[in-house]
Amino acid sequence: MSMRDVSRPTVQSGDVCWYCRGRLIWGGDHDLSEEEEFFDMSSNLTCSDCGAHVIYYRLKDEEDDD
Repeated sequence: MSMRDVSRPTVQSGDVCWYCRGRLIWGGDHDLSEEEEFFDMSSNLTCSDCGAHVIYYRLKDEEDDD
């Protein structure tokens, strides 16, 4: 299998697992604004096919800085 065969999904297919191309299922969001300096939220997703776990972190807005 060449690297071309395992190309990463595009932005339009953001709910696709990078490992097996299965569907990513949203598990929940967590408020990090009080405990984290750079991020205000994390979102976790799990692949319905291979079980891979993905966590996205959202950067705090500069306006929100104290």
